[in-house]
Amino acid sequence: MPADSEAPRPRAVLDHHPFVIEYRFIIDELPRTFPDGQIMPQWVRNNEEAARILKELLLLLTVFSCGRLFLYAPKQTWFIPMGKKGEEPALREVEWGQQGYFYKGFQSNIGGFSNLNGSSIKQIDPNEYFNRYGRYADQEYDLPNNIGNLFDIYYSLEEEAKESFLCSSSLFDQGVEMWSEHPSLSFAAMVSSLETLVHIDNRKERIERCKECKQDVYRVVERFRNFLNKYGSPSPEFKKYALKIW
Repeated sequence: MPADSEAPRPRAVLDHHPFVIEYRFIIDELPRTFPDGQIMPQWVRNNEEAARILKELLLLLTVFSCGRLFLYAPKQTWFIPMGKKGEEPALREVEWGQQGYFYKGFQSNIGGFSNLNGSSIKQIDPNEYFNRYGRYADQEYDLPNNIGNLFDIYYSLEEEAKESFLCSSSLFDQGVEMWSEHPSLSFAAMVSSLETLVHIDNRKERIERCKECKQDVYRVVERFRNFLNKYGSPSPEFKKYALKIW
C-alpha cells in the first residue's frame, strides 16, 4: 500500500518512494534463552521473526518483479539537509545522521489488515512485463500476473530448497544494488545467484573423481548449461546468449 498522506515524500519522481507491507505470522511461544541463561522476552522474539519474514518478502518481490524493494541499512553517514516540502531550505550545513524512514502515527504492530480504498496494483502478462526495455519516469508500480503462483511455488518448497532460493535471491538483490557503481561485481553476484540454484538442483548427484589426479570433477559448465536448458527459454536466441556467459 502507499504510505499515509502525511508521510514524507521525495521531491523527485526518480527517487525512493515509501510504501507499506502488511503481513501476519504465527508467533512461536516456546521459551528461548540468551547465552547467559536469561530468558528472551517474547517481544524480542516477535520483532526478530517479523524482521526475518519482512526481509524474506522483500527479497522475493525483488526477484519476482522488475524493481528492487528494500529497507534502509541501519548505518550512519554524512548528509546535507534539503529542507521540507513547501519550506525554504535552511542553511545547508553538513550533518551526521542515520538512514531510516518513519513518520508520526506509523504503527508497526496492527490488529488487522487495513481496508483498501484505492485500486490494487496493476498486474500484466509476464512476457510483456519482463520483456520491457525500461520504464517511464512516472510509470506506476506494477507486477506480473503470475506473482501469486510464484509465491505459492516458493512456499511449497522443502526447507533446504527454500533456503537455497533465498540465498540466491540475496545475491541477486546485491547484484541489482551494485549495478550502477560496480557492474563487474554486480555481474559476479548475478552469476553466483544462478550457481546457487544450479547447486541445489544437482545436490543429489554423485560427484565423480578424475581417474588421473583423483580430484573431484564438478562439471560446472555442463551443469550450468543443463540448468539453463531446463528452466530457460526454449528459443535459439536465448540458448545462444546463455552459452556466451561461459
